[in-house]
Amino acid sequence: MLNLDGGRFAALRDLDATLSRLRSLEGDDWQRSTPCKDWDLLDITRHLGETTQRLADLFADLIAQNRGKPPVMNELPEEHPDDPHAAALSHATVGRNHFAATTARLTLEDAEATAGEPKPGRPPRTAARMMTIAALEFGLHRYDVETALGEASGLTEEAIQAADAIFGAGLARLAAASGQTPDAPFRIELRGDRIDRALAWTGAAWTSESTPDAPATRISGDDGPLMLFVCGRIPATDNALTVDGDADVAARLKTYVPGP
Repeated sequence: MLNLDGGRFAALRDLDATLSRLRSLEGDDWQRSTPCKDWDLLDITRHLGETTQRLADLFADLIAQNRGKPPVMNELPEEHPDDPHAAALSHATVGRNHFAATTARLTLEDAEATAGEPKPGRPPRTAARMMTIAALEFGLHRYDVETALGEASGLTEEAIQAADAIFGAGLARLAAASGQTPDAPFRIELRGDRIDRALAWTGAAWTSESTPDAPATRISGDDGPLMLFVCGRIPATDNALTVDGDADVAARLKTYVPGP
């Protein structure tokens, strides 16, 4: 997991860069498709408004639960003009400011504090985990927006680390939660500069442990493209990746581990 300060810095840096770019859009630019399946740039903007506010509320709940009172935030007005693009940007900007104001009140002692009861089969919602999710969300959507505009330079280092912490380390848990039961055992290995993850179906259960009887398919490349693949932004056939083994098995990873 990212630490609170590093995660907050990365989340706000990538969110602010994305909102700045979105504010410059005109006309048909809003309908450009993105690597986020079925979403255009207006969809991304609306999602940012919802996500920033949801995360701000979670951090406010965490502070209230662990310190006895919620942080005081000034209510920020939203503008709702007839223009849906301006309305979406207004909502995302207000959400951004609520996220920034709430997370500014976190301390190092809050890192392992939790908000609410964890859902069955899911890790506790600690502040460190939620901040890591925020860094992943905003880093990934920065990539989506920049790619749609032909300006992509890949994932930031913090977004790579966050994706590995949330998805790479949780492949078996996420696959089990999907309810998928493949017909035959297999093993997918992800090998990068520092990333070393695996997902295997034994015929009875999902695991990340060694499975000597399952045929292995290895997907290798730099850490950034590997995490873009795990997050569903590029296919296993992308030129930045190399597949050794069953290409069909490699292509099905996102069937077993959907999202984000």
